[in-house]
Amino acid sequence: MMLAAIAITGCHSAQSPEQKQAAPAEPKHSQEVTLFAAASTQNTITAIVHEFERLNPDVKVLASLESSAAAAEKIARGAPADVFLSASRQWADFLADKALVTEQHELLGNALVAIERVDAPWHVGNPQDLKNNDIVHIAIADPESVPAGIYAKQALVKLELWDELADKMVAGNDVRHALTMVETGAAEAGIVYSTDAAISDKVKTAFPFDRELTEPIVYPLVLTRQGAKNSAATEFYHFLQSSSVAVVFRQSGFRVQQKSGVQ
Repeated sequence: MMLAAIAITGCHSAQSPEQKQAAPAEPKHSQEVTLFAAASTQNTITAIVHEFERLNPDVKVLASLESSAAAAEKIARGAPADVFLSASRQWADFLADKALVTEQHELLGNALVAIERVDAPWHVGNPQDLKNNDIVHIAIADPESVPAGIYAKQALVKLELWDELADKMVAGNDVRHALTMVETGAAEAGIVYSTDAAISDKVKTAFPFDRELTEPIVYPLVLTRQGAKNSAATEFYHFLQSSSVAVVFRQSGFRVQQKSGVQ
């Protein structure tokens, strides 16, 4: 069953000062794990974190979801990170080169797709259609540093379309920003991961990009030197590689990388 984050809402009656004083204190956690993860994993990783905390009530996972580039640079500057889930080998290797990595495992795979709004009056059926006059703006993540943007540029360069489409490109801070631009109509089309397209009811996949157009889209999971000293972080690192969590990632559209290959 898909692990889900559950938000509980309801009506609240007025409380007397005595009742407010009697309210139970927030639970204290004896251990904390600091996780930095790629923005494209936000929905899935949030559900997984909730499940880990349910199974380990004395542990609190502090999760920061943003572009892999921004996360890696913060860790390199000394941000306290135990576990890092990157959307590319580049930023995991960046930290390894700085001797900040204890263990590393390629956890996930993904695919690149073009998207458009579900109510768009045009249809982008293939990469050449991105040249159509109806497509004024194409939303991508920053192609200089953010993995999704780098992959998008790689694909368009290989298709010999990048130079022709460069003036249409609108770069977002991360892949979710690119998704939002298409959702809101700020861009007529966008290039994101297939897992991002799947979470939105405002966009649809226009077409997939062939995998051969980019370097392998993989998500390395990193246990930092700091995390190796934290027993809860080490447990969480291995939890993310467990078979039960693999089911959740697959249900979200990710490919799960096993040490013997992709499943």
